[in-house]
Amino acid sequence: MRSSDKNPNENPNALARLMDRLRKRLSFMVRRAVISLVNDDNAVQVLQLKFFEGECRNGIERLQEYGFSSVPPVEGQVLAACVDGECGHYVVIASDDRRYRPRKKGPGDVIIYTKANRKGDADTEHHIYLDAETREIVIRGKNIKLVADEDIDMIAGGDINLKAMGEMDAEAEGIFLN
Repeated sequence: MRSSDKNPNENPNALARLMDRLRKRLSFMVRRAVISLVNDDNAVQVLQLKFFEGECRNGIERLQEYGFSSVPPVEGQVLAACVDGECGHYVVIASDDRRYRPRKKGPGDVIIYTKANRKGDADTEHHIYLDAETREIVIRGKNIKLVADEDIDMIAGGDINLKAMGEMDAEAEGIFLN
């Protein structure tokens, strides 16, 4: 009988090898990686990832929240997990890019941003910002366009203020003021 076939409790070296293999397998179940390439052409977005250990993998699926989709920038960071403990099948479960993430928000605040947030400053970059404390929604951008196939209703419990630093144009079949 070979020593590798013995009960691991009877052979400390076999137990050490078994534990080493188990530790290595567990360490590869959830891994950090950097995005090398993004393919957003199909039903499921797939990425090419370079893991921090130097390994490169293609065709890694990126799971996204229903109703929200984004294309993470190349060189962004991801967290990839093995499906069913099978390290041949990874999926991306989170993505981020520290270069562009806005900072200094308050508890409960939400911000939708893009890689144009080069300074990470929520007060000066374009974004949609929902402030939990003041209950304000701020939409900031170079140009903002609202398009509706039917109506746009603006209802305020207080004043509605319109201010333009340049011209203000209004075009309609009729303008009614009460």
